[in-house]
Amino acid sequence: MAKKIRVLLTILLLITASLFSGCSSINFSIEDTIKPPEGKNIAVKGTWKIQNYILTDNSSLTPEKQEKYEQFIGKEAVFDNEVGAIFKDVCINPQYKSIRTSAGAFIQNKYRVSEDVLGITTENVNVVTITTDNQLFHELIVTDANTAYVYMEGGFLALKRISVDIDEKIRAESLGSVGLDIDSGDYKEDPLLRSGVLLGIRSADNTYHTLWLYFKNRETKAKLYTNQLIVPRAKGFWEIGFIPTNNEMNIYAEPFAELSKKHQTKLVSRINMINKKPNSKILFVGNDYIGIESDMRLGVLPIDNLATKKPVLLSDIIEGGSTKTLKQSAEVFISSLDSKRADGLNRQPQEDNFTLQRRNGHWIMKSRLYYKDSSADRKYEDFDVKQMVPSKLIHYDEMNIPWNEIKSRVPWTKDAYMSPNKDIAMLVSEDYIIVYTVQNKNAISKQLLKIPLKEGESIIMTEWATGKYADMWGEFSETAFDNSNDNGEF
Repeated sequence: MAKKIRVLLTILLLITASLFSGCSSINFSIEDTIKPPEGKNIAVKGTWKIQNYILTDNSSLTPEKQEKYEQFIGKEAVFDNEVGAIFKDVCINPQYKSIRTSAGAFIQNKYRVSEDVLGITTENVNVVTITTDNQLFHELIVTDANTAYVYMEGGFLALKRISVDIDEKIRAESLGSVGLDIDSGDYKEDPLLRSGVLLGIRSADNTYHTLWLYFKNRETKAKLYTNQLIVPRAKGFWEIGFIPTNNEMNIYAEPFAELSKKHQTKLVSRINMINKKPNSKILFVGNDYIGIESDMRLGVLPIDNLATKKPVLLSDIIEGGSTKTLKQSAEVFISSLDSKRADGLNRQPQEDNFTLQRRNGHWIMKSRLYYKDSSADRKYEDFDVKQMVPSKLIHYDEMNIPWNEIKSRVPWTKDAYMSPNKDIAMLVSEDYIIVYTVQNKNAISKQLLKIPLKEGESIIMTEWATGKYADMWGEFSETAFDNSNDNGEF
């Protein structure tokens, strides 16, 4: 009898929970509902037909743009664990992340259009983000099991699923277009290697500029320069920079101005701006966050919301155990100091006081402890946080050649970077950025460029693009950047 009562109580509790969950007014944040697909269960798996296009950007209403969109009509899009393709846009080994969120809030905030323009009437949508090698491929707005929309340069393509399976002919064509040997499964080097990088540079006087370097088949095709920092993001390019005044350094972030207005005096919106002391500086730039130092404090700020003036916590960036990791890292550092310095420090690290720094060819995380005696000559100590840099901050940070090997062969190297294609390497000295070709993914070969660095200049951003993305970034840079120089020096 007691067992039956327990069973009945359990059933009643489940029914009650389901009733309350159905009328709950709790709103979960997007972050609370993010979950990667389990195993091979991909929500958008299968073959889709591109049925229509919807232009939402008035600047796109040109015959050329309409013709570009019309070529998609009637073509297929396919998605599984091996390939993701929308007509001729292809990525291999895609990763999928699904978000359940409000249709209106997401589309209006991200794309600055109403969901009504797309004909979306559902209250909530699934947003499926597709990435490959930590680079964004596309983002699908899924309204039901067989309907989705994908944003492309000023408009949306409307997709209908026609099968949960992928046509093998389409798969073979898609994989073949990116250099995959179908029979052996081995990857071949792309016969048209394209690599590009946006380099963000901070000068000694806290001014900022961006270099665009573009390479095709290991030959330099473009060297462009512009002031401020041009940052590639999920939806187009943003500009990050500063407006100096007598008493403040005003750091701003905004979507890049319309290309037709690029020669006009730029009026920066003050909505997304943070005011700091004149000696403040930007330490690193990622796709969604920047790191700053101001008034002896470190901080990481979301690009979308600088105006809050509130740095994120380490636990906002790293899931699980970040507070413990921070404390342990501080303790290890303090134990390495002599007793006088160790006793003089406040030993409790602060979760919002961290940033990224370059060391030995990689980004590392660091935090800061302060001395109790504020009048002393030495105010603080920086220490390494024993934690891998999460992809939320930096998407790509790989180097095929071991740092010790680089230093043994090229001892003047202070830092090093390598393209995702493993065809280009950049070695940084005190005075130059020297660009080399790479053969067989790990052998530095011919020198391509030697770019001088002024005293006090440092690299705070490296954003790589490959394949068609390098072409797209190149087209943007040719129109938006200020100048180029063909002798290899800027």
